[in-house]
Amino acid sequence: MAREIQLPCDGEDVCMLCKSKSPTDETITCTTCNTPWHMPCLTAESLASSSSGIHEWWCPDCSGDVDPVPVSGSGSDLIAAVRAIEADTSLTEEMKAKKRQKLMSGKANDEDEKNRKGKNIVVDNDEEMLDSVRKTFNCPICLDLPERPITTPCGHNFCLKCFEKWIGQGKFNCAQCRSSISKKAARNVRINLAIVDAIRLAKNSKRATTPTPKIQHHIHNEDDAAQP
Repeated sequence: MAREIQLPCDGEDVCMLCKSKSPTDETITCTTCNTPWHMPCLTAESLASSSSGIHEWWCPDCSGDVDPVPVSGSGSDLIAAVRAIEADTSLTEEMKAKKRQKLMSGKANDEDEKNRKGKNIVVDNDEEMLDSVRKTFNCPICLDLPERPITTPCGHNFCLKCFEKWIGQGKFNCAQCRSSISKKAARNVRINLAIVDAIRLAKNSKRATTPTPKIQHHIHNEDDAAQP
């Protein structure tokens, strides 16, 4: 049985699940990724993911309290599109980068979509899927998968905090390609839910298929121990 969908709050402290503004006393912040979540929209199992109460709490993404393999939705569609680009041997690395940028900026054309749907994309393993996600979505400022990801008009992705810090320094241009970003666009960034889903899918697919280390038990034989 699938677990309930759980989503964090966006940059304006609005819960991405119930769409309501989250009061401070109803918000809990993840100890690991520092992302706020709306407590009434979390499951009891997720709220219990702590070692010493509310002061040390791990969100569903960091604790693994999410469905390991979502089977459909915008996140999986986005990963499929990225994998189609990566699998196209007719493209140079520069051409692939441009296609990924077009995809993220929403400018992918009908031909690209038709080519993606016409191919049976096979992901060799979950590590490869995660590598593709990193290559496409990594924040160019902190060089890691973005936390609360936003996408600029030019199609590059950033952590919300990294982007806000960058803009706060008066830098109204993309840290990746140096394209200008209008003040209006900078003020109206929104969490990209498709990227949230894609990152969650890649991380938890890998987590779900990582073998659990075998615990070897040693039985102490008293007869053997008694021998000189």
